[in-house]
This record gives sequence, structure tokens and C-alpha cells, in this order.
Amino acid sequence: MGAGFVVMGLSGDPVLLVIGAVLNCLGCGVLLPSLLTVALSRLDYADRGRGTGLWTAAFFAGEFVCPLVLIAAESAVGSLAGAVGLLGLASALTAAGLLWARRRVSLAEEIPRP
Repeated sequence: MGAGFVVMGLSGDPVLLVIGAVLNCLGCGVLLPSLLTVALSRLDYADRGRGTGLWTAAFFAGEFVCPLVLIAAESAVGSLAGAVGLLGLASALTAAGLLWARRRVSLAEEIPRP
């Protein structure tokens, strides 16, 4: 998903923009059901309805806030393409940080404790 944003931010022609958009949509298509599954798997069965509602509310709040963040980033960076590229970079860095934290937790769980 982040790679698609970066490609869209760096695109200079419509073909590259469409390629970036397709890449972004493929990433979103994999990411969103995975996030919902992980979030709900940590809840008791009785709380999953409430958890789904809270997750959906957070998702749509993010969809509302994202254009506002892009407008603010556009004024700071100078172009909408640059703001989208910055969003992609932030997404990729966040994913890398979460992957690193997840591996660190997994390694800590594997170490036998005396």
C-alpha cells in the first residue's frame, strides 16, 4: 500500500499514476481484512460486535481525516503528488516499524526463561 502511494507521488504521467493506484488498491485489499481479523481475534466472542463497530468507526474517521492531512501536507510540501509520496513514505516506515516490533516480540517469546 505504501509502495503504491510512493509510486503515485513520483508519477509524472497518467500510466505510472494508474500503476501506483492499482498497487495501492492491491495492498489495501490485503491489509484491511487482515487488520480486522487480527483485531477481532483478540476479543471474546461476546465483544466482537462492539469491536467491529469500533473498528469501522475508526476506519471511517481515518477516511475523513486523510484528505485534511493531505491538504496540510500539500501546503507544506508544495504539491499534492509530494504529499501523497510523503504519505506513502510514512506508511512504509510505519509498516517497517510494526514488522520490527512484531519480530522483536516473537524473539522475546522464543527465548527460554530460567
